[in-house]
Amino acid sequence: MDTNYEQTPLLNEQDRKAQELVECLGITFDSEEARRTYFLEILREKLRDPEFRKIEGFPIGDDEDILALSDPPYYTACPNPFVDDFIKCYGRRYNPDIPYIREPFAADVSEGKNDPIYNAHSYHTKVPHKAIMRYILHYTDPGDIIFDGFCGSGMTGVAAQMCGSRKEVESLGYHVLDDGSIIDEQGKQISKLGIRHAILNDLSPAATLIAAGYNIGTDINGFVKVANDALRSFQSKFDWMYETRDSDTNTKGKINYTVWSDIFSCPECSNDIVFWDAAYDEDSGKIAGSFRCPFCNSELSKRTLKRKTETFLDPMLDKPRQRVTHQPVLINYSIDDKTKSKKPDQNDLEVLHRIETMLSQAWYPTVPMMFNDGPGNWGDLYRGYHEGISYTHDFYLARPLFAISYLWQLGEKFEEFSHRLLWKYVLQSIMVSFTRRNRFLKNAFSQVNRGLSGTLYVGSTVSEPSPAYVLRGKLQRMHSALPSSKQRRTLITTQSLSQIKVQSNSIDYIFLDPPFGDNIPYSELNFLWEAWFRVFTAIQQEAIVSGTQGKAFREYSELMTDCLAEAYRVLKPGRWLTIEFHNSKNAVWNAIQDAIGFVGFVIADVSVGGQ
Repeated sequence: MDTNYEQTPLLNEQDRKAQELVECLGITFDSEEARRTYFLEILREKLRDPEFRKIEGFPIGDDEDILALSDPPYYTACPNPFVDDFIKCYGRRYNPDIPYIREPFAADVSEGKNDPIYNAHSYHTKVPHKAIMRYILHYTDPGDIIFDGFCGSGMTGVAAQMCGSRKEVESLGYHVLDDGSIIDEQGKQISKLGIRHAILNDLSPAATLIAAGYNIGTDINGFVKVANDALRSFQSKFDWMYETRDSDTNTKGKINYTVWSDIFSCPECSNDIVFWDAAYDEDSGKIAGSFRCPFCNSELSKRTLKRKTETFLDPMLDKPRQRVTHQPVLINYSIDDKTKSKKPDQNDLEVLHRIETMLSQAWYPTVPMMFNDGPGNWGDLYRGYHEGISYTHDFYLARPLFAISYLWQLGEKFEEFSHRLLWKYVLQSIMVSFTRRNRFLKNAFSQVNRGLSGTLYVGSTVSEPSPAYVLRGKLQRMHSALPSSKQRRTLITTQSLSQIKVQSNSIDYIFLDPPFGDNIPYSELNFLWEAWFRVFTAIQQEAIVSGTQGKAFREYSELMTDCLAEAYRVLKPGRWLTIEFHNSKNAVWNAIQDAIGFVGFVIADVSVGGQ
C-alpha cells in the first residue's frame, strides 16, 4: 500500500478555538458573528443620538434598514463612528521630524478596463485600480493610510490592498525584489511591497455597498455555493416561468431571453403598430430610421409616432394607472444544446398573464422616483420615453420584477452576514438586466446589463433575460472578480466629505475622483438600486450641477470647496493629494480650480488628470 502522503494534523480543542478567534481594532472576539454583534450594538446606540444624524450627508433611511446593510466597524451605510479607532489602530501620528520627500508623479497613467476586478460591478465612473496603484506606490509606504472621499465603487481600497500583492505589482511592469523593494523599468527603487490601509467615503449608499463588496472580504467558495443554491431554489419553484414549447418538437425549452416591443399608433390611420415588426431589420439587427405603416403605407419615423398607453390596476399601490403598452415579440431559448428563436405563442402569453396576477404576493420597492410623488418630470434624466414611469417598480416588467424580488428575499435568509451582503452586491451588479433599461442588441456578446450608461434610457425594444442566463456566468467569475486579499484593512463610511469625521493631520495620501459638474446625476442613477436597500442618498450635499436640484456652477463650486477644505484638514502637512478630473466645459474647470485655490492647495500639491 502506498503510504506516501501528507497527514492532516489533528487540532485539539484549544488550537481549534485559537484559529477561530477574530481580532478587530485591537479587540479579540470568539467569532466573526461575535465581532459583528459587538460593533452593531454600538452603531445602533449611535443611531439613537439626534446629533449623530445631523452629520452632513446622513443618508435617508430607517435605523433598521441602515443596520441591515452595515457590517461595522468595516462598513456602515451611514457615517462610520469607528474612523478614529481605525486610525489609532493602524495609523502613525504625524511627526515633522520624520522626513518625507516625494517628487510629483509625472508619468502618464493609462490602464485598460478589461480586468476581471474592474468589470465585476459597473458604476457610472470608475478609475481602474491598477492606475491608482501607481500613485499609491509612488506617494506612500506600506502601512500608510489612504483616503478617498468620493470612493464610488471602492477602487482606491482595492488598489491599497493590491499594493501588497507581488503578482499585481509586477503586472504594472515593475519588479519586486526578495526584500520587497519595488523597482521600476529604469531600475530605480520606487516603493516597498505591502498593503496600505484605506478609508473610503461616498455620499451614496449604493456606492459604498459596492465598495464593501470589493473590499471587506468574504469566503468566496462558501458564497458561490449558497448563491448557486439560491438560484436552484428559485428554479425549483419557478422554472415554469422560463419554459417555452419548441414549435418543431413540442418539447420544453429553457428561455434565455425574451424581446419586448413598444406599441405605437400611426398618426395617419390610428392603427396600432408593433415597433419591432415595423422597424427592426433582422439581417443587420438594427432599427430602421424610417419605415412604412403596415396598414396605410405612410412613411413614418419613431419621432412621428405616439406610444400607445393602457390603464391597469397597480397591485401594490392599489389604484388604476397608465402605462405604455408593450408585448413580447421574440423568445430565444435552448433545447438539446441548441439555441433557437420563436415568436411567443398563446401558452407563453398565458404564463406572462399568470405572473402578473402573482405580483401582489411579492415585495418590491414602490418608491416615487426621486421622491416626487406624481406623474411627470422627476429629475434631470426624465425624458419623453419615461411616459408612465413615476415609481421605481415602473422600470420593470412583471416577470423579472417577481424574479428579482424572490431572489432578493432568498438572500435575506443566508446564514452568514457576509454572504447576505455579497448577494446584494451581486444582484445590484446585474439589476439593469431585470429592468426595461436593458436594450436588445442582437450582435452583443450577451443580453446582460445592456443599459445605456449614464442615463435611465428606456428603449422601445427591451431584452428580458432569465435569472439563470444572467447569474450563472456571474457566479462562475466571482473568484477572479474580487480581490484575493482577505486582510481587513479598509474602512467604509457613508456621508458627505464636507463633514468627514477624521482626525486632522492623520492621512498619508488622498486620492479623489470627484463628480464632474453636470456630467452625471449620481443620486438619480443610484435611486433604483437604493430603493431595494431602503437607504437613499441625501441629495442636498451632492456636489453636482443640477436643474431639478437647483444647483448651478456656483453651488457646485461651494460644495466642492467645503469637501476640499476637509481633505486639506485631514491630510498630513507636506503630503500629497491627487485629483482625477475630466470635464470639457470651462465653467466646470473654473469651478474646481477655484475650489482648489480657495482651500489652500497650490497646484504643485495637486495632480489634476483626465480619464
